[in-house]
Amino acid sequence: MDNTPRLTLPYLAAAQSQKHVTHNEALQTLDTIVQLTVVDRDLTDPPASPAPGDVYIVASPSGGGWAGRELEIAAWLDGAWRFITPLEGWRAWIVDEQTLAIFSGGTWNTFSGSSSDELQNMSLIGIRATADTTNRLAVSASATLFNHDGDDHRVKINKAIPAATASILYQTGFGGRAEIGLTGDDNFHFKTSSDGSTFKEAILIDAATGLVTMPSSNYLAQAAFNLLQDSGRFGGAASGIGIGTFSKPSYIQEFNSSTFAHYAKFINNNTDYGGTAGTLNADVRLLIDKIRNSSYRRNSLEFNVARLTKGSGTSFATTVSGATYHLSLAFAQVARLAVATVHFYAKAKTGNLLLRSFPGQRYYIDDVLQPEGNLVLTPAEGWRSIRISDQVDPYSSWGYTPSHLNAYQESAGDEALICCLAMMPGLTRVDPNIGVIPSLTQWS
Repeated sequence: MDNTPRLTLPYLAAAQSQKHVTHNEALQTLDTIVQLTVVDRDLTDPPASPAPGDVYIVASPSGGGWAGRELEIAAWLDGAWRFITPLEGWRAWIVDEQTLAIFSGGTWNTFSGSSSDELQNMSLIGIRATADTTNRLAVSASATLFNHDGDDHRVKINKAIPAATASILYQTGFGGRAEIGLTGDDNFHFKTSSDGSTFKEAILIDAATGLVTMPSSNYLAQAAFNLLQDSGRFGGAASGIGIGTFSKPSYIQEFNSSTFAHYAKFINNNTDYGGTAGTLNADVRLLIDKIRNSSYRRNSLEFNVARLTKGSGTSFATTVSGATYHLSLAFAQVARLAVATVHFYAKAKTGNLLLRSFPGQRYYIDDVLQPEGNLVLTPAEGWRSIRISDQVDPYSSWGYTPSHLNAYQESAGDEALICCLAMMPGLTRVDPNIGVIPSLTQWS
């Protein structure tokens, strides 16, 4: 045997002359492949000016002085290229990529996670802990920090299907005590447990509506009872299905010579939907079509619709987006609730309708929270469900103003329609399709 079996290094023969030549050839091979460092592995032709000892991996398709040497190691030694065929498992540090490559399966493969600033496709990572196939990332530490990189920072937990779980589980002694997240569906759950096996649903937030429920608690939810004695029907203190002629309630106050007067009425057993009592006004029909299923548009509690018409006065002006509005309507100045919810339906008929916002007030249109500030309704929008959440600090309140409702209009003669007005104590969600909210006094 003239060469070693793995690296084919030449042996020194017993009677060989010029043994130093053979010895030096073996040293050059070792110098090339031990701690193998490669300048580049993307070149298909030799570089123009290699430095002595430079090593390359020949890329495909090779050409020039490297023709036919794909994937071999090319070393510039003594002014010529020397080629070495790699063996399975050889490793090379690729200088220009700052990564480690391994020769396996007849090709050079980048070692996963070998880059000096990257860890990619690692199967397990344990930091002062042992990771396993269930907990592929395990960390033992008194604190863990996820910091921003110049702006925001978001932690994402993704699941494959709605029926799966994406959650954070809080444990004591590796026994679950609380869990929050998307557990078994796409709603947001808050759960607690005393033993780690039986969990109680504490809070549930509906994914579609944002509605919050507390399945394990007894509390008043969506309490919609009206403090206005006429139930916002504008027909006196009627408690039956039918209602009489329009009556402007005393809790309404007009400003700037504006008027709040009868416009139309929703008729129970109307002819539009198969009844005999009368035909609906077109605007009233649009509203009932919006808030009732087609099978429930014929019969319902009657209510009057009021028309708010802007007068000629110019007091209490406010400017929004370059347009000047003047106060047309507000609740009368009586003792106000520190925390209240107001709901009604409104339609800007001619000209815009501005609902002014005061500190502590937030508006919802069709059950969707709006950005803080004033709300402008345009004629193109049609009927809207308006909910106002209003709360003031009693310590910094006069107790009677500002009003829960403040409606402004731009030009004399502008018209808006309002109906089904309700005021409720506290902050409560109101279904945008609720229609008339009955008064507490109707049962007295």
